[in-house]
Amino acid sequence: MTAKVLYNKRGEVAYITLNRPEVKNAIDIESHELLCDIWRDFRDDPGLRVAVITGTGDAFTAGADLKTHAPEWQTIGPMVGRERLEDGLCGITRGPLSRITKPIVAAINGWCVGHGVELAMACDIRIASEMWGYALCGGNTTVMERSQQFFDKVDRGRAGTTSTPL
Repeated sequence: MTAKVLYNKRGEVAYITLNRPEVKNAIDIESHELLCDIWRDFRDDPGLRVAVITGTGDAFTAGADLKTHAPEWQTIGPMVGRERLEDGLCGITRGPLSRITKPIVAAINGWCVGHGVELAMACDIRIASEMWGYALCGGNTTVMERSQQFFDKVDRGRAGTTSTPL
């Protein structure tokens, strides 16, 4: 079985790769737990100065893997996700790991959907390939609005027409 998340250290850089291309790198419960462990290791390793997170294949991430999250939501209720994932999906979007003081770079190499947008926004720097795209789904209206404003500016920046700071 191939690892769902790859973690390599080369010099002072940590490379994190979401490795579920068959589901557009959707984050299931196991991937979330792996990412939390990886972020703790990155935070606590004095030899690492920066992390780069990306996805395998044609997607950065499709966000939460609803095949693993939705069944519990249907039987227990939607709040179970919030109660269990107090650190947010992927570990760095909320809670203690959201305050890592080392820079994290999102290398957005394809589709960035749903919670994937939140993951990208939690990173300090976002670099997108020419083949990237995004989609916002559900969630908090304020977060959605601000995310939309951000990505609208990124689109204009790609076209070279933005002059306002984020």
